[in-house]
Amino acid sequence: IQIEVCALLNSQQMLLLNEPIALDAWQTHLQEQAVPANVDDFINHMANFCAPNVAILDCTANQDIAMQYATIMEKGIHLITPNKHANAGDY
Repeated sequence: IQIEVCALLNSQQMLLLNEPIALDAWQTHLQEQAVPANVDDFINHMANFCAPNVAILDCTANQDIAMQYATIMEKGIHLITPNKHANAGDY
């Protein structure tokens, strides 16, 4: 199995690349090429520019991200998360 990272997002910034991110230099890439965080742009990048069988790994405890899960899955993106807000909100 070959796993490639093509985007990173935190609460303030994101890194969106059209090729795999070199994991031994991700911090440098983030410092040099980051743009302001935008969840919609991040999701669209994952859906349109990353390889098939794409997945988002959400390690946040963020309700706003959990509210995007339906959109993420509708775009054919797999979702992996321990986010407790996804299971604690309204059905």
